[in-house]
Amino acid sequence: MNIFNILNQGQNIPIVYKCDLFSFPCVSTEQYIYMDIIAGQNGEFINIFPYIGEKESDKFIDIYVYVDNEIKRFIILPGYKLNEKDEEHFIHLIRNSYSKYHVNSELLKNIKTLYPDYNIGKLIQKDEYNVLFEMLYFTSYKSGIKEIVYKAELPHIAYDIDNYEYINLIGSTPESILDMPIKCLRYFETTEMSRCIRNASDRRIKRESYKTFSNRINKYNNISEFQWKYLEDLTKQFIWKRYFFTLQIVSEFLTKRIVFNITIIIIFCYRTHNAK
Repeated sequence: MNIFNILNQGQNIPIVYKCDLFSFPCVSTEQYIYMDIIAGQNGEFINIFPYIGEKESDKFIDIYVYVDNEIKRFIILPGYKLNEKDEEHFIHLIRNSYSKYHVNSELLKNIKTLYPDYNIGKLIQKDEYNVLFEMLYFTSYKSGIKEIVYKAELPHIAYDIDNYEYINLIGSTPESILDMPIKCLRYFETTEMSRCIRNASDRRIKRESYKTFSNRINKYNNISEFQWKYLEDLTKQFIWKRYFFTLQIVSEFLTKRIVFNITIIIIFCYRTHNAK
C-alpha cells in the first residue's frame, strides 16, 4: 500500500469495483469491432481507447485497454476512485512507454467541455495523453496532494511528484507541499524541468535563487536548466558574501566589546589601586 492510499483511507471515498462495471453502459458493438481491428493492427503496443459514457445523466470517462490479449476496462467517475489494485494497474498501463492512445478530436472536445476549469490544451497539443488521463483520474476524487498540484495547473510536476523527496504529504497548497512559491514552480512545469526539483536540496537553492533574483526572473516566461544553474551559482556567492559580511560585523562588534571591557577593567584596577 502506498503512502497516498494510506492518507486517503479515512475519507470514505466511494470505490468503483470490477463488479460495478456492468452497471455502466458499454460502447456499441461497432465500437468494439473498431477497437478489435485497430488493436490487431497495433499488436506490439498497449492500445488504449478512451470514450465518454453516460449513466443516469452522469457522464464518465470509459477507458478500454487492450493488453496481453485481454480487454481491461476502467471508469473515471467524479467523486469515485478505483480500488487500490485496479488503480495501480491503471496508472501502470497509462504510463507505460508502449501504450498507444487512440483518440479523436470529438473526444478531446467533449473532455474540454466536461472539464472547463482545466487547461488541458497544452497536453493535447503535445500528445501527452498519459499525463492527461492521470490528471483526469486523480482530480476526480479527493486524492490528496496529486489533486491539489494537478488542479493548480502544474500537471508535469504532479505527474512526477512520486519521485520527489521530503515533500509535505498533508499540505493544502502547492507552496506548502513543495516549499516553493507558486510563481517559481511554474518555471518547472515541463516534463524535463520538473525533474530538476526532485531533490529537496535542489528545491531549496532554487527557492533562494528565486527569492534573490525574482525581479529579474519574473520578466521571462521560461528559464532553462543551464540558466537556473547560473542563478544558483550567483545565489551561493551572494549567500557566502552575506555570511562573511555578517561575520565581519560580528567580529568587529566583539573586538570593540572586548577592548571596551578591558578598558573598564584597567580603569577599575587603577582606581582600586589609588584608593589604597
